[in-house]
Amino acid sequence: MRRTSRRDHAWLYPMLSLAFAVTILLAFGLTWWHALAVTALLGCPLVILWGLIFSWSQPEAGSELVPRHSDYDSLAASG
Repeated sequence: MRRTSRRDHAWLYPMLSLAFAVTILLAFGLTWWHALAVTALLGCPLVILWGLIFSWSQPEAGSELVPRHSDYDSLAASG
């Protein structure tokens, strides 16, 4: 069984941050439409920038790019 890494759930971070931004703007008294518009205008470029930075980062140790010994054992047993 493979352990999940931070990269497996990376798509959740921008979605949660945008939802959090809408919640904060609603707490300050903005209407739903104004909160969504402000979040879209300010948040979407930041999410795109976050995605670019995240995609350029080096893979972490133990990610799926690094083969594990159990993978070699299963290949040796099958072939």
